[in-house]
Amino acid sequence: MRRGLQWLGVGSGSTSARAARLSVALAFACWGCATGAGAGVPAHAAATPGRCDAGHDARGACVARAARHRCRRRDRLRRCRRAVPAVGPVTRWRARGSRPLPDAEAASRVRRVAEHRPGNRDENAYRPSAAELEAFRHGQRDAYGRDAVEYNPLAARVTGGFTGSTDEILQWAAHKWGIPENVVRAVATTESRWRMSQLGDRQAVRDPSRYPARSRVPGTSDVYQSLGVMQVRWTPEGLHPGTEPLRWKSTAFNVDYWAAVVRYYFDGRCDWCGAGYGPGQAWASIGAWWSPSPWNASAGYLRRVRTQLALRR
Repeated sequence: MRRGLQWLGVGSGSTSARAARLSVALAFACWGCATGAGAGVPAHAAATPGRCDAGHDARGACVARAARHRCRRRDRLRRCRRAVPAVGPVTRWRARGSRPLPDAEAASRVRRVAEHRPGNRDENAYRPSAAELEAFRHGQRDAYGRDAVEYNPLAARVTGGFTGSTDEILQWAAHKWGIPENVVRAVATTESRWRMSQLGDRQAVRDPSRYPARSRVPGTSDVYQSLGVMQVRWTPEGLHPGTEPLRWKSTAFNVDYWAAVVRYYFDGRCDWCGAGYGPGQAWASIGAWWSPSPWNASAGYLRRVRTQLALRR
């Protein structure tokens, strides 16, 4: 703190010199705010009140703040040109093996879109707790004795850590996992028409009471095993272990989990997939959500997804 005061000229030098130094410090803070270059901003400058909010236009905020701090026009324009440009939609697959983005970074790239499925309101607002995520990752085992993370290490990065409209949640997952946005939207349309209330894969089972109430068909031993926007299919015997009940409680978890499974195949992590499997097979990885075995045998499903994708272009 003392070093910062000395740099600003507090307690030393002329009044004009102190004013000049203060002007430079405030301009530097402005530039750092607009560009996100916090690491290069002196502590006293970074602490200047009035930092940019995430929703503000970086360039406009920088210009306005620089003008107030009497930045020279040449310096103001030079610094504001360095402002981080707006991030557009995800149109390509991120390279195989790439790490998913942190939740907050993916959220910062989402474009605001109004809600088209008001029936998803409660599920869109549900953010899983730490205890729920722990139960998802390690609370159930599949038929081979593996928990969710042992089956797919990418499950450790599934959080459902975002709230917003249904389209914003689809965008968030696309940014987080590096899957083209319109592909995510097309799959969601194919699976559920973007409805968290969607039920699928009706099956007769021995004990329906082991399934959630919303899955059971009254007066029968039938249940719907697939739930939510991306139709996450769960069974007590261990299909997609740990996803119950977050698969129907949280839209973001439902989509986040789907994306982690698709990237599992795309990244080349599947050591049990059949002949022809390999990393980087985008459409086959989408199809594997429908059925991974035999590999690349989901032509009918992919045809429906591609039809929905073509309608978005």
